Amino acid sequence: MRKIRRYGAAWMLVLGWMVAACCSCGGGQHRTAYRMADSLNARAYRMWYRQADSAQAAAARAYTLAAGNGSLRGEALNHLGFCAFIRMDFERAERLFRQVYDESYNELERLIADIGLMKICQRTAKNKEYYDYRNSALRRMRRIDDDRTGMTEPKARQRYHYARSEFAIASAIYHYYLQQDTLSIAAIHALHRDEALERDTAQWLYYQYMKGSGGMVEADTPQDVATTEFDHLVDCLTVSHTQGYVYFEANALQALAELLKDRR
Repeated sequence: MRKIRRYGAAWMLVLGWMVAACCSCGGGQHRTAYRMADSLNARAYRMWYRQADSAQAAAARAYTLAAGNGSLRGEALNHLGFCAFIRMDFERAERLFRQVYDESYNELERLIADIGLMKICQRTAKNKEYYDYRNSALRRMRRIDDDRTGMTEPKARQRYHYARSEFAIASAIYHYYLQQDTLSIAAIHALHRDEALERDTAQWLYYQYMKGSGGMVEADTPQDVATTEFDHLVDCLTVSHTQGYVYFEANALQALAELLKDRR
């Protein structure tokens, strides 16, 4: 009987080790998948304005690998929403941005989804809904600013700086098309004071393009305005060409053509 109990205890110990090993292995697999999803999300962002197909493929893979991690899935959905938006598939982009609210409790990713929906509403002339999402974004930014503990991670700070610059650009575009020049200039000027803009090439290019093409330059004479706009567009064109940002290269070329066709 003692031998049976001894063997039984030995088998229970082995079984415990096996269960622990399986749990540890499973946890390791999840951590590996999440690290890969994080890397793919970073790649998706880098490819936004360079190669939309690559950005979408990376984000789709990140979404699959991030099962069980709401923050990583929310980020992947935001990247997928952007890819749909840049292709002007606004219905799909709206579904993807809204899905962020269902799958992620990460306030930062929900903020980025708000801004994505602001941009869609601006493009589709949904003025009431635009302000609904804008007000939601403002509330989220206030909450994030009040709780700075969530901004200790470098990636979180980077995502938040992106969100703030994208909010300013989206606001400037909205006011520009409504011919609200004062509000448009005020929105884009908020970016000028953001030191983090220099560390995000894509957002810096967006700022240069907006200053060069969006009527957001203040100067003493029309000639000074045109010269300043020209300088911003040349900066945008030069950097986007050398670093492969084809989206901004094409837009800068078009804006320069519009500027130069006026022989005055």
